[in-house]
Amino acid sequence: IDKPFRYAIDRVFSVKGAGTVVTGTAFAGSVAIDDELFLSTGQKVRVKNIHAQNTPSEKGLAGQRLALNLNIDLDRTPMQRGDWLLASEPLEPTDRITIEITPEVNLKDSQPVHIYHAASRTTGKLTLLESKNTMKNDRTLAEVILEQPLFLAFGDKLILRSGDAKVLIGGAKVLEIHSPKRYKRTEARLAFLAKLNQAQTATQRIGLTLQKEAISAQALMWSEQLTENQLAEALAENGDIRFQNWCFNRDYQREKTQQILTALATYHEQHNDQLGLSKARLYRIATLNQPENLIYHFIEEMLDEGQLQQTRGWLHLPSHKIQFSTEEQTLWQAVLAEFEKAHGQAIWVRDMATALAQDESAMRNFMYKAGKLGYLTPIVKDRFFLTETIYAYARLIKQMAGEEGKVAVNELRDKLNFGRKLTVQLMEYFDRTGFLRRKGNDHILRDKDTFDL
Repeated sequence: IDKPFRYAIDRVFSVKGAGTVVTGTAFAGSVAIDDELFLSTGQKVRVKNIHAQNTPSEKGLAGQRLALNLNIDLDRTPMQRGDWLLASEPLEPTDRITIEITPEVNLKDSQPVHIYHAASRTTGKLTLLESKNTMKNDRTLAEVILEQPLFLAFGDKLILRSGDAKVLIGGAKVLEIHSPKRYKRTEARLAFLAKLNQAQTATQRIGLTLQKEAISAQALMWSEQLTENQLAEALAENGDIRFQNWCFNRDYQREKTQQILTALATYHEQHNDQLGLSKARLYRIATLNQPENLIYHFIEEMLDEGQLQQTRGWLHLPSHKIQFSTEEQTLWQAVLAEFEKAHGQAIWVRDMATALAQDESAMRNFMYKAGKLGYLTPIVKDRFFLTETIYAYARLIKQMAGEEGKVAVNELRDKLNFGRKLTVQLMEYFDRTGFLRRKGNDHILRDKDTFDL
């Protein structure tokens, strides 16, 4: 009764003067007049009246037969036998489950079955997990792949009949919903299922489940039919953690943290001329298919703890530094001299390569490396300013913005004596960095602390 309300509909009809009525069994929780519930199809409904055990009542409780008068029009919101009424918005139904079955007949592996759950019936395939055959009354673990998905939760009871629906095969208890598609008979997998089956409480089962992966709070609450407070209590008792929508344990975090560190170390070894990786690319390389916002949270914690460092947006190990080789130091002096001749103008890669009689591709790689080291800044592809010049122009814009907090392209063009195209490119670069924000013909000073030495 302390679980969220869950009600299986077995009849739907209209009553003159009352409207839509459903009858069914309350599997869990309680319901009162004027409560808002969710249909398993997703629509929200309100309870107008309740009959519990054929008697008018203010409330309905788990285990009772209830008739519920709902404020919906059947023509607009179709319902049928097998639908559910739920206290919270339902997750997607499952089409692959793990069960413990108590057979009424000898079973063989991989056979068609009819599955009965509450007021629902579907067909599917039964696959034995512990052996190829099992005898009558020998409890065993099995997987069922359902033809039509069902709204199942841990501990739900099922009846299974033969493929022709003539013979009772056995009764079953749901152990796991959304079962994995691969490695279902490995020793580790079967050991996990055995522990799951022996666990006495939802807290114990959540602890076991979170040993493998991070799981959304909604999925845990649905599978165990818990409220938010009950989930929080279970996580606290286990010492597990919740960040936003994701629940996990310390072992999972340590494993993902190590994967991130290993991926970065490998990248530094293979690309020692690169400062590091962007957060998004590091996520893809190290922890693809894991919850993105959770991995980003781990990265932020690693930065706070000094396990990672970030330089101009690039993530790297604290021990990793890029620098110019002796030859590159000499080339940098020549590049710097060309920028000094330019008197604050930007220079294209191809123009620098021509001026210094260098291969254009090699010069491009060198100038972008200088960018990663912080010496140069590309405002568009292949067009660079000295970074110190960018900072000087940012200070000038702050002065020009003054009290009104804005500056126009033409104002800056006249002040710098640039062509309009270069001025627009510079302003758009400042927009992209968040320093400015374009509004009509003006660019608003958005973050005055940016480009602050």
